[in-house]
Parts: sequence; C-alpha cells; structure tokens
Amino acid sequence: MEKLTRESIFFIADEEVRVKELLPQLTNLPANQAVKYFQSIGLMLPRKLRMNVLKQALNPYVTSKVIVTQMLSDEVNYRLRWYENFAETQLVNLMPLFKDEKLFENYKDLLWLAILDYMFEKRVSESNFEYLFQFIKIVLQEKGSEIENSVKYNQALNPLFFDESNTIDGLKPEIFRPILFNCSTLVEVREIGRKYGVNVPRRLKKAELVQIIKDELELREMLTEEIVNQIDKMNVIALQRFAMNHDIKASIELKKEEIIEYILKNAVQTKEVYFEPEAAEAYEILDDQALLAKRALEAAKKEPEPVVEKKPEPVVEEKPEPIIEEKPEPIIEERIIERVKEETVVYQQIDTESLERPLYKVIDELKYVSSVVERLKDAVFTILDEDRRPPHEEGIDYIINFAEKFGYEKSGQDIVIQKPIIITPLQVKVTKRKWNSFLKKEKKTKKQKKKESKEQITKTIASELKQ
Repeated sequence: MEKLTRESIFFIADEEVRVKELLPQLTNLPANQAVKYFQSIGLMLPRKLRMNVLKQALNPYVTSKVIVTQMLSDEVNYRLRWYENFAETQLVNLMPLFKDEKLFENYKDLLWLAILDYMFEKRVSESNFEYLFQFIKIVLQEKGSEIENSVKYNQALNPLFFDESNTIDGLKPEIFRPILFNCSTLVEVREIGRKYGVNVPRRLKKAELVQIIKDELELREMLTEEIVNQIDKMNVIALQRFAMNHDIKASIELKKEEIIEYILKNAVQTKEVYFEPEAAEAYEILDDQALLAKRALEAAKKEPEPVVEKKPEPVVEEKPEPIIEEKPEPIIEERIIERVKEETVVYQQIDTESLERPLYKVIDELKYVSSVVERLKDAVFTILDEDRRPPHEEGIDYIINFAEKFGYEKSGQDIVIQKPIIITPLQVKVTKRKWNSFLKKEKKTKKQKKKESKEQITKTIASELKQ
C-alpha cells in the first residue's frame, strides 16, 4: 500500500475519509488522550517511526547553513556533525531550539500520517478506526484541544513507543555510548535515564562504592577475606583513596561515562545483555569509513600474514667496458714576434733658470718665516683666562697657525689666521687695531725683503755663471 499524504483518501465501513480533513482533528488530540486510545486497542508503535518523522521534519532546518548559524550556538552546531546518529531524546530536544511553530505543526502532521500508515500496515480493524473517530469527537467536545509545546507533547507520547531488542532510545549500546558522551549534556543524559525508569543518583552511596571496589578486585582475583573486612571498616574518603591506589575507577561523584554505564546497566531494554566496555575507545565517535577501517585493521591483526619465500634473484655478471686510451692532443706553440721600436733620445739644453727657480723660492720662504718668528718673539701679548676676560674690552680672538703654504705663483700667503678654537683655558688676546698695524708692517717688510732677496740671488747666480 502506498504511503498516505495530505491529499489521500481511504474508506472505513464504506465511508470516504479524506486525510486533509482528518489531520486537524488528530493533531488537536492531546498526547495523553492519544496514548489512552492506543493502549485501549493494544497497539504500540516502534520508536524508529517517531525518529524518522523527527528527522524528516528537522532536515530542512538542519541542512540550512543560514538557519543553523543564526539559531543555534556553536556547541550545538558542532554536535550536528553526528545528527544522523542522534538518539530520540536528542532529536526531540533539538526541535524547540529553532523557535518555529510551523516546524512543530508540520511534525505533528507527519507523525499522524506515519501512525495511520502503521495502523493500515498492522491491519487495524475498521471498528477500531470508527472508535478512533468517535473518541476524537468526544475528547474535543469535552476537553477541547490543549496547547502543548513540542517537548511536553513528545514526552507525553513516550509510553506509546517501544525499542527493538538490545536498543535504548533508538540506538544500539555501542552507538548509544559515544553519541551521548559527545553530543549530550549531563542533564540530557539523566533525562534519558528517567525516560527508561533509571533514576541516576547524584552521588553513589557508601554501599554502592564498596560493591564497585569488591567487584573489581574479584575480577582481578585479588579479593580475600582480610581485604573484605578491611574495606567494610573504611569510610568514604578512605574508600576513594583505596580505589585510587589500586587503579580502580570508583568515585562518589559520577562522571558522564559512569552515568551512561549506570543507565545501560539498569535499564530494562539493555540490562540483560549489558557488558562493561574494556577500553575508553567505546566513547569515541567514528564515521562509517573510519569504522570500516578500524574493523579491517582489527581483522588484519587477528589473521597472520602468509610468509612468502623470496627466491634469490639471478646474479647477472656485468662485462667490463673496454678502456679506450685517449691520445694527448698536440700542443701548438704560438710564437708572437713583436717589433720593438727604437726610441731616439733627444738631448735638450737645460735652462739653468728653471733649475734654480725652486731653490730660490725655498730660500725666499725660509727667510720670510724666520723674520716673522723674530718679530713675534719680541711682541708683547696679553694672556687672559676666558672666564676672567673684561667685558668692556673689545677684540677679536685669533689663534695664529704657523703652517706655511708654499706656492710658486704667490709667496705672500704663508700665515693662516683662523677663528679661535679653544684648546686650553688660556687664549691670546690681540686687539683689532694692533693686529691691522702688524699686518701693514709685515706687508711692507715682506715686499722689501723679497726685493732684496731677488737682487742678492741674481748677483749670486751671475757670479757663479761667470766662473
């Protein structure tokens, strides 16, 4: 039979029933009244039916990146990576996070369409269908429709659904452990426990803690009467220290994985085939590819690899290559013949005046310097400390540098006068007037000496030439 839709039509006792007219009545029926009806006819529904409907309604929202980013927190968004493996409670608690009334209304329509399909699949009698129609009319007339949110509506319907063998909240234990551990809060895990009649304690009692330690020691074959008597006399703190020293996982405060194991161990659906996982890998989430790879790896470890004997490879003797002697290339010597031009030496007549001219200038400069030194030696200078200089006396400070600049064209630029550079606290104080008069005298004496020295040198050279 084809699945029903909102436009479908079916017949009950030769009467035509339109689904789009029946759905509003079914969705307005309070959840607890719906449970009463199905319990009265002895029909229960598989949990997978509601889980498939929840995913069908949630898929457009979960697959929309815009909606997920705007409506959900980063933590919930991260958990959606394993949305396809969510337990029923996780799917129910996800719906109100989108804050959309249309989502809930669409979910109820899809749920009742799936329930009607299941009723036809299980061949519910026409009389029970007629009773359903009458039951809805009576309830709506007497009590009317109740406004329920999605969480309370689904919680009220919980008694209507059943799990398959060795499943809890729609999941196998090997999937239930990692999905709840990685995608549920402690509050949600405890909620799932209450859903299955397991009230997880906040803390373990002393008797429960003692029993956990004894069971672990018995598995290790370490439990003796002496240890039993010792454990029974311990208080809670001593028991925790004893468990820690013997590497036994036992604590008053229950961790998330311990709460999950407590539920699996005590829930009716799983306690008959419950076993405690040996490794922490039981709480790791693996996708399909990773799970297949892990199973293949475990199978490869169990099956030893066949030992294949390697045949020795034939040794191929390599023939030595013939050695070809290389003949040395003939060395060609290039002889370069250069023609050397004979240089002719031309003897020119030496000008005695050009030879004597430098000597003349040197003698002239030496005489001039000596005369300046003699004059300065007899001069009187006032030596003043810079800090004690009279403020009213005007003057220009000079340091006389007796560095000579010997030139060939002009010979009067011998004394270089610079602005004062303070090397010591003492300076030479010379007034401008005295200095100018000194320069005038020097200029006259310089011209006179130059004239006299030229005449003297001319006479000396003339006498030497005559000889």
